[in-house]
Amino acid sequence: AVGSATWPVLWSMAHGDIPGGLVLVGNVVGIVAIWVVSGGSRTTLVGDPVGLKYGVVSGMGFGAMLILLSFTADGSNIWALLPARVSGAVFLIIIASRIGQRIHLPRRSWLLAVFAGTATVVGNGLFIISAGIESLAVATVLAAMFPATTVLLAWLVLRERLTPRRMAGLALALVAVALVAAG
Repeated sequence: AVGSATWPVLWSMAHGDIPGGLVLVGNVVGIVAIWVVSGGSRTTLVGDPVGLKYGVVSGMGFGAMLILLSFTADGSNIWALLPARVSGAVFLIIIASRIGQRIHLPRRSWLLAVFAGTATVVGNGLFIISAGIESLAVATVLAAMFPATTVLLAWLVLRERLTPRRMAGLALALVAVALVAAG
């Protein structure tokens, strides 16, 4: 999540889209909030070098996707996601066949899978719209705060305990959103 926010912000700034003071501070606070809320109860910055490597690579991938989605034509909106979803599915099928894995989804999971896929497409579509209205740097940091939503849902639905670290991350996320909105 940190990478998916950081890379587009850096890209945006490198291409001349420098946010105002409050927005810039909000972006920094937002990236810190994402890191804090995602970290769970761990207190070290780098606990697992292999996990860090995969996190950086996946963050670059998600960040690149957000950068590319920001280039969509004004009228295309959610249709720009069709090539991304189709190519992702084809890539998954190719990789699964190469490693000898069969892709099988139990019948009882289809409804949940359709809901999750639909929610993802709607979220990505809303990102495309927001990136067209607002700065890419602002849209990506706000979009990358999904770990905060996951933590809140786990607390509300599953009654998971909020650790002090996660509460601090949620508070920082609120501060970041307020700073970005005020800017």
